[in-house]
Amino acid sequence: QHGRRYRSCQGKTFCKQLTHADSFQQALAADPTAQVSVASAAGAFVAFGSCGGAAGLLGGIIWMDQAGVFGCTDIPFSAPDLAMSFGDTSYSRLDEITHTIDVDVTGPAWQWMNNKDGYLTFVLLKKIGFHYHFEFNEDYSSVQIYPSINLGRLGKWSVPKVLMSFTMVLQKPPKGLTCPASTLYADRSRYAKWDRVSSGLLSPLVGKYGVFHYYVYQIVDGDGNRVQPYYDACVAHGAKETKPFPKLAAKLGIDALAVGEKGSTSFVGVRSASMPVQKKALAA
Repeated sequence: QHGRRYRSCQGKTFCKQLTHADSFQQALAADPTAQVSVASAAGAFVAFGSCGGAAGLLGGIIWMDQAGVFGCTDIPFSAPDLAMSFGDTSYSRLDEITHTIDVDVTGPAWQWMNNKDGYLTFVLLKKIGFHYHFEFNEDYSSVQIYPSINLGRLGKWSVPKVLMSFTMVLQKPPKGLTCPASTLYADRSRYAKWDRVSSGLLSPLVGKYGVFHYYVYQIVDGDGNRVQPYYDACVAHGAKETKPFPKLAAKLGIDALAVGEKGSTSFVGVRSASMPVQKKALAA
């Protein structure tokens, strides 16, 4: 649209090879650009590169610790996904006028667990064109997230925030202090980048019991550097949740490849002219 500006930073590819349980750590050591356990035969996990201004807060890769593996959580259940970025520029670019961007959960910037729940959720969401619409405030310190679907000719539809509200609020961790080695999840959560808050239509009636929190950690920065200890915690969680089921993957049209049967693997969606969109390669 005329007069509208879009953030031009290109997505960075941080994974360059397929790996499995025995060679995962060696591969990372040999290739420092290989970040997070995500790659594919036809593409790779992409992340938003470093950008100037407030939008620089969106760089790198973030881990959605819904299950409370590292920090606090009070949501009743978690999705079978791991990390995400805003780097899928073939799908959507940051609009600097409206401060909005869409993220395709079945694209190359959204990481899924290599297990039955991951396969089934991925395929279902792909069929309805599920994505998230992110609407940031002016300084990118908070964002309203709208669950959305793309029904083709019937248009794009989003859930009104009065019915279901998802937000992320930028946290200010203690200055000059690194994340403590404390095993108290409350202590660790103070160092998360974002506080992810969920509420719904009836939340005002039940007060704090109708508002749910989990925490989102920066695991790779906009320059491709791992952010510890969150990076290792995310990788360990992904490895623990790996339960390959090649027969189910094949039935669902997911191309697992040989590496998809190994441990410590996950997957992302792939868009490629040489590969049908319904065929997705599992990642290591």
